[in-house]
Amino acid sequence: MVIGLNGQGLLAQNPAGPERYTYELYKALAQIDKENRYTILFEKQPPKQYIADLCQHNPNFSYKVLPKFISWTQVSLALYLVFNKTDVFFTPIHTLPIAALPYINAVSTIHGLEYAYAKNPIFIGQHEWFVAAFSKKVIVPSNAVKEALVKKKWPFVDDAKMEVIPEGVGKMFYKQSVAEINIVRNKYKLGNEPYLLFVSTINPRKNLPNTIAGFSMANLENAQLVVSGAGGQNWKEAYEAAKKYNVADRVKFIGMASDTDLPALYSGAKVFVSCSLDEGFGLPLLEAMACETRVVASDIPAYKELGLDLITYVNPNSKESIKDGILKSVDEPANEALRDRPRDSLFDAFSEPNNSNALKIRAAEFSWEQTARKTLAAFQNSVKNG
Repeated sequence: MVIGLNGQGLLAQNPAGPERYTYELYKALAQIDKENRYTILFEKQPPKQYIADLCQHNPNFSYKVLPKFISWTQVSLALYLVFNKTDVFFTPIHTLPIAALPYINAVSTIHGLEYAYAKNPIFIGQHEWFVAAFSKKVIVPSNAVKEALVKKKWPFVDDAKMEVIPEGVGKMFYKQSVAEINIVRNKYKLGNEPYLLFVSTINPRKNLPNTIAGFSMANLENAQLVVSGAGGQNWKEAYEAAKKYNVADRVKFIGMASDTDLPALYSGAKVFVSCSLDEGFGLPLLEAMACETRVVASDIPAYKELGLDLITYVNPNSKESIKDGILKSVDEPANEALRDRPRDSLFDAFSEPNNSNALKIRAAEFSWEQTARKTLAAFQNSVKNG
């Protein structure tokens, strides 16, 4: 097969979940597939080392830069796909080139339906409907997203074309040593105080103001809330919340931590906190679990699908609930002594919430190699059924 890959979001300055998904998926495809030919389509010239890391020196992987003319997707990308035959065109972005639709076999990923929190309400849902309607195969990261799409009852959107393919956890995410944790503590000037960790782009959907309120109400002596993430839509509200709830001296905004620092940041955290109002998956949640860090998360479908009964759930709309969840997780007795007890499966592990061994076992069920193999099968099926 000749497969075109949309690479428009790969070079984003502050990559969020969809961009991390795209990079890890393409990298894993390059590792596992030595038969099919891939072309990654960029809007700008990528750095040489970036391409070497992404394509894993696979000779069947190449890239092409399509200079933007009026609209990169609707003009530059469309013209390329019309005049260059592909068996599959894959887009992990909620958009498709309209003029090229008669010429392509489109496979897309819809990460979620969080558009209700978007800044511009005029186009709410239109992009997601368009992609779902005109793709031969629609990949979604969770059953929660699939069920949400089905409930919409959008015209031309058939649930038979949807396939649930979860995201993965990178091999770099595991419990780090004290020395490695101390390096990132020093780098981000966290001191020796215990900390709770939040990792995400900062926008209203991530519910950081309520999280800060719950943290303030928990009144944890000498503890700090570390926020790792770039400022997105309405990010100032989150910054102002720390002052509003009188914890400005205990909420530390460190910007977007590098990927190489994240495993140690997770590992050093007393608790990972994510009280999002809506998510299609929950990659940071899984990464924290892989690092054996206790988790407090909102009781939304996607999170419950991942965390099962292994983490502490809260009502994201209730500051009191968030406070109680934080206190419950912080007060739970340490269970490191149970970590090395031999167990055969997740269900043999100690089933109390936030047991480190059970968290690690659950996270290990998700890998980017598995995501890539299932995605490649989706490509193949779209051609067979096309």
